[in-house]
Amino acid sequence: MKAELQFIFIVKKMEDSMLLRAMLMMAGYDKKLMTSVYRWRDGVERAAAGNGKCLLFMDKAFAQDEPDYEGKVRELALEMPIILVEDAGAANQADSEVIELGVQEVLSLREITSNYLAKAVQHAVERHQMRQQIRETALVDTLTGLYNRRGFVKRAEQAVAVATRLNMSVVVLFMDVDHMKWVNDTLGHQEGDVLLLEAANVLRTVFRSTDVIGRLGGDEFAVLLLRQQESAGQRATGRLQAALHKYNSKRKLSYPLSLSIGQAECLKGQTIDLEALLAQADENMYKAKKTKRGQAPSFVADGGDDFREDKGEE
Repeated sequence: MKAELQFIFIVKKMEDSMLLRAMLMMAGYDKKLMTSVYRWRDGVERAAAGNGKCLLFMDKAFAQDEPDYEGKVRELALEMPIILVEDAGAANQADSEVIELGVQEVLSLREITSNYLAKAVQHAVERHQMRQQIRETALVDTLTGLYNRRGFVKRAEQAVAVATRLNMSVVVLFMDVDHMKWVNDTLGHQEGDVLLLEAANVLRTVFRSTDVIGRLGGDEFAVLLLRQQESAGQRATGRLQAALHKYNSKRKLSYPLSLSIGQAECLKGQTIDLEALLAQADENMYKAKKTKRGQAPSFVADGGDDFREDKGEE
């Protein structure tokens, strides 16, 4: 851990930074991985650009004159462990308020040793990792292992920010598993769960690990893709349909795995509205669903090769 962990000090006084550096170096940490920043906004920007392996020391004194202090602390605490430091005085009851923001520890610089600081760092990292694991579990659908609705939206928002920065197109596919009611009513809900798992596995195989895939609830799935080319949505839909056809040719069950698919695309340079894209893709999915109503599920008996598809650019 010591070889990877980077430290960012957002402090008002140079002597506080020097003290933190000296104690961490005595504990075996590399000074080359330590960065000091003395302006609040510069420090927040530096921390936000971290690679996930940072630990942030933040001067508690900034709370007195920075209006966005609490909000930024809460936001950064989701991404990295934070230890608040104060120049003098023992921790008091008011410190419980900043702990609630996600801060791992509040330390008085004048009352700690190098050994104590090293233990505080270790505990802060461990507690932060535990919190991340809990949050990640809350974002995952327990049946399929894909993101649940909350997890999908969270990851999709992050992907949209990347697309805006890199000027990429965004594609959303919204899918509904066909004949779920027939399967549940005729074969039982356990067989319905098997169908949902099969759908999730096909989506994992067709799309890249960098694409955002989620089960939004019930029999509804969604995928968000970032691409450089236009018309990526049509190509993605075509690949998925081809994958389903090949997959069905190898299934031993008496009904096919079928998805109704709707798509929406925001081209490069356009303002990306994730909520609007999801709504448009959902609407287009229901239009596709209507064309299938009244059709009974039937076995797909023709042969085919393995359904794995090329994951290159559409």
